[in-house]
Parts: sequence; structure tokens; C-alpha cells
Amino acid sequence: MIKKITTRSLIGAPIGIAIGLTMALIFSYAFGNTRFYPSTPRFVDQFANPINAVTISAIIWALMGVVFSVSSIVFEMEKWSILRQTTVNFIITYIGFTVLALICQWFPLNAAWLTIYTVIYIVVYFFIWFGQLMAARSIVRRINAKIKSGSSSRSTDIKF
Repeated sequence: MIKKITTRSLIGAPIGIAIGLTMALIFSYAFGNTRFYPSTPRFVDQFANPINAVTISAIIWALMGVVFSVSSIVFEMEKWSILRQTTVNFIITYIGFTVLALICQWFPLNAAWLTIYTVIYIVVYFFIWFGQLMAARSIVRRINAKIKSGSSSRSTDIKF
């Protein structure tokens, strides 16, 4: 399990950094800024210089990637129901991502903003989960069709 967590962390961290940097660039351009903001201006203003803000942001983005990649391990728990897997994954990612979002000061810590954030998180999580579920079902259908047709297929015959 430790090897799996380490591997997922090493994969998730650079993905998190890439996504975080991309989003920061998009938001910096979208808001017409003439300088790069790795997070909110309030977050950046906490640091003595912009390089420190970018460095801390990159660490936070890496941690976000780790949260999502490591939490996906629960979907490999074969004895768990899909409901239990999804619930545990949701709780881990929600708590982990929310704490990191609060550190980045993406929204103030009050009931109204936390409610808005939570609703958005649930909607986005549902659409991603549903898309993954549909993709998995499609793969299972193709595997079952191969089995039913009686072909002696190798695993490379099935396109994922």
C-alpha cells in the first residue's frame, strides 16, 4: 500500500502543478492583470516577494494533485460497494481540497462562501464521477461482448 501511495503521489504532484499553473495563468489573463498571480492577490500579498508566492502555490498545487491521485486508491477496494468507495473518495477529496483552497484564500471562511463552494464542488464531482462511471461501463460491455462472442482475445484486443 505504501508503494501504491508513493507512486500515486509522484504521479499526482506534477499533474497538480500543471493544472494549478494553467488555471493561474487563465485567471491572471481573464482578470486583465499585468502580472502573474499564482493565487488570489490577498494570498500573494502575504509574501515578501512574488517568487515565494509562486513557490508556495506550486507546493499547494502539488498537494492538490496528491490528494486526488492518492484518494483514487479507494476505488480499488474490491470488497467495498461503489457507494462506499464514492463516499470515502468524496470525503477525502472534499476535505483535502477545501483545506488547501482555504490556505490559498480562494474564498473567505464563512457559511455563505462555504455553501457556494460546496455546491459547486458537489456538482463538479458528480459530473466527473458520472463520466468515469459511464466509461467503466463501456469497457465492461466491450469485455463482456468479447467473452460472449467466444473469441480467444488477449487483453490488448480491448481498447480502453
